[in-house]
Amino acid sequence: MAVVEHTPGRREFEAFVGRVKPGLLQALVATYGPVDGREACVDALSWAWEHWDRLAGVANPIGYLYRVGQSATRSFAPRSAPLRLVDVHEHRSPDVEPGLAPALSRLTEQQRRIVLLVHG
Repeated sequence: MAVVEHTPGRREFEAFVGRVKPGLLQALVATYGPVDGREACVDALSWAWEHWDRLAGVANPIGYLYRVGQSATRSFAPRSAPLRLVDVHEHRSPDVEPGLAPALSRLTEQQRRIVLLVHG
């Protein structure tokens, strides 16, 4: 018996992308920044098209594709320096809570990026 591979039709794949891309993109951008996160999302969705059979049986396709995108970022060259915290005393902005910089400095680099992306 021959194994028949199932390649998605264009409409089927576009519907799939419409469902999973927003959450996948949001998660990858929050983790890797806007440039690398978008590239990782494109790589993950390209992988989905090429490996549709493997993805068809996955219970959590967004989580699986997140891992695919995460693996893709290993090949990206570093694009920017880590986020540098600005001393709030240098700028004396009345809009900045004085305890913000010390609180952010206690977070990991990844946590700090997420806070800045979500709330900045």
